[in-house]
Amino acid sequence: MAFHTSNNCPNNKMRAIDKRTNGSRRRGAALRKKTDVLVEMLARAWRYGIDASFVLFDSWFAHDVVIANILTIGYGVICRLKPTRAKYTYQGQSYTLKQLWQLVAKKKTQWIYKFQAKAVCVNVSLPKSGDVRIVFVSDGGKKWHAFLCTDLELEASEIL
Repeated sequence: MAFHTSNNCPNNKMRAIDKRTNGSRRRGAALRKKTDVLVEMLARAWRYGIDASFVLFDSWFAHDVVIANILTIGYGVICRLKPTRAKYTYQGQSYTLKQLWQLVAKKKTQWIYKFQAKAVCVNVSLPKSGDVRIVFVSDGGKKWHAFLCTDLELEASEIL
């Protein structure tokens, strides 16, 4: 378990805490970047033999470097994406998530009865993670969401 704290805590200047205690270890984890703590926790889980096909997380951790680090541990990734300025390579061209939706995915969505939504899979490439599959989901209106999966064989209904 990891805690979260800000760097400007009032008791940062207190006397040195014994580094061997659990409290000191937790405080150290609370002051590190959460993406680094996530990767460390997953590596520890892998070492302890926790077997899982995929790690599922929200868009807060959905960065190319984090996904690549999780893949090197041995887990697959399924995560929600937020429309950032990150570039995805599709057929040799670089696109943002919003551009992929407008130019490629919006026209190809198909109805998935199980979820009462329209979806389409688009295989793209990330600089560090390599080939991934993005599932664009829409309710038929203007709103859409994107999910990333590192397994290119899974269908949209399985990823969702």
